[in-house]
Amino acid sequence: ATSLASGAFVNAIKTQRTLNHLMAVNSTASLVFEQIAREIRTGYNFNVSRSIPDCGSDPSPERKRGAQLKFTRSRDNVDATYDWDNLNKTITLKDNPGLPESLTASNIAVNRFCFELYQPNNASPWLITMFLTVGPSDPRIAQNVLNLETAVTARILPSEAP
Repeated sequence: ATSLASGAFVNAIKTQRTLNHLMAVNSTASLVFEQIAREIRTGYNFNVSRSIPDCGSDPSPERKRGAQLKFTRSRDNVDATYDWDNLNKTITLKDNPGLPESLTASNIAVNRFCFELYQPNNASPWLITMFLTVGPSDPRIAQNVLNLETAVTARILPSEAP
């Protein structure tokens, strides 16, 4: 009976650790999405580049996909770039002329991060969809991933951009 109880206790601890890792992954993903979405809403002059197989191909002429989003932030008129570093499994932000800054913690592995830019004409707002696959960097539980997607519309129309 003691060995049965200790086995159940060990399994409960492993499950708790896995849940703690997944909660950290979810929290980090939410914070990164919110930061990027906030800047997209108030940014302008968007461009998506760096096509990679994980992002898929451009679905139509007015839609562009890639692992890098460049735009101008309206609060300081600085060029900013969000990029997926698929070698280090992180998301980075580069402010002009700053160095890339990692937005994700070392216990998080970003397995896919892509943007899709849709802008059919100058009278329509930019629409950016973000795709994210993220999980723990711990190889013992790395198979537990979250697939997230969100779309954000810029408030500044292309025809109103400085």
